[in-house]
Amino acid sequence: MTKSATIESMHISGKGPHWNGSVEVLVNTMRGYIRTFQQSEQRLPDERESLLIWAAVQRWHGVPEQSLVPQEMRRQ
Repeated sequence: MTKSATIESMHISGKGPHWNGSVEVLVNTMRGYIRTFQQSEQRLPDERESLLIWAAVQRWHGVPEQSLVPQEMRRQ
């Protein structure tokens, strides 16, 4: 049985290059993290894990917290 994903488990440390409004930058990083996840877990992330990774990627690239999508991934 695997542990359920949490925001903490999907944390990406450090800061990436600023996204400068480019969704392409975010998508390319997301693809890389999905590949890394698949290699380490031997499966693709489920929907919740994908949302957590997406939120972490956005934070890593400096997307303002109030602009994170989906809204429920924003820190209060």
